[in-house]
Amino acid sequence: MIQQGAVRIGVITNPDARRNRTDHAVLRALEQRPEIPRISYRGEGDLAASLGEMARGGITDLVVDGGDGTVVAAVSAALRVPEFARLPRLVVVPSGMTNLIAAEIGATAPRDAVIDRLLTASAATLEAATVTHAPMRIERGDALPPLHGFLLGAAAFHRGTLLSWERVHRLGATQHAAAGLGILANVWRAIFGADRQIFLNGDAMQVTVNGAHLPGERRFLLLLSTLDRLVLGLRPFWGDGDGGIRWLDVTAPPVRVFRALPRVLFGRPSPWMEAAGYRSGRADRIRLDTASPFIVDGEVVEPGPGGFVDITIERPFRFLRLS
Repeated sequence: MIQQGAVRIGVITNPDARRNRTDHAVLRALEQRPEIPRISYRGEGDLAASLGEMARGGITDLVVDGGDGTVVAAVSAALRVPEFARLPRLVVVPSGMTNLIAAEIGATAPRDAVIDRLLTASAATLEAATVTHAPMRIERGDALPPLHGFLLGAAAFHRGTLLSWERVHRLGATQHAAAGLGILANVWRAIFGADRQIFLNGDAMQVTVNGAHLPGERRFLLLLSTLDRLVLGLRPFWGDGDGGIRWLDVTAPPVRVFRALPRVLFGRPSPWMEAAGYRSGRADRIRLDTASPFIVDGEVVEPGPGGFVDITIERPFRFLRLS
């Protein structure tokens, strides 16, 4: 195991991640350092057990080479490893079809340089590049295991994400651009598309924030996140509150949508918008009551048999924005 000062690293790599199929930079870097413990993870198997071995070896930093799904799997597994006296710092290398998490808190160094820079940087440099974010804990009743994630999107976000998978990725757009274009595409279709009415009618969903029921029985757009911004500089949150979950709620059908959406996407509301059904804030507890699927960090999630989805804040992780 490599050690530089107090840094001991392990690596999780998803060989099936979109970029890893053709770009083997991380694998080549690991071949030069065979003593670094690594896990090849394709979405199956007991990742927590493998991480437990790394924890017993004393790793402090975990390089996650994959997309959003791999990052969330690593986060969920690490939370189940009792051997971690302190959760490892995560270094996210964007390699997947969707990399929304990496766009905000991932490594920006070249892929083939991440491991060397992590091992050779000074403690002060690493500390200065470290940010802290907590994932959401998403519970769908006792029969299903809890999920974790950094961005939950429903209604128009769900439809827009599916649209980006069908059209934008097929055109070969970059992952960050594809995710942003998916959001913009659903806005375009909501206003001008042939299936405009489907978007505008939204999904049946009741939303409760810190115990208070939000007005409306249908949602045009719902976003929950512990991140400060999304791709393409989008910051669709505003409002008061001290909770760790930032939320945006737009009731359906939206009014004055063409005028409101630019303000929503960049978090710059006008005074008339709250009464018109455009609301945002912070919370510690959010409950959804819905039969509609939603998106958690690029994955489609069903609400579960009871229809209730409870979202709270998990323990925070440190992320290294290594450049």
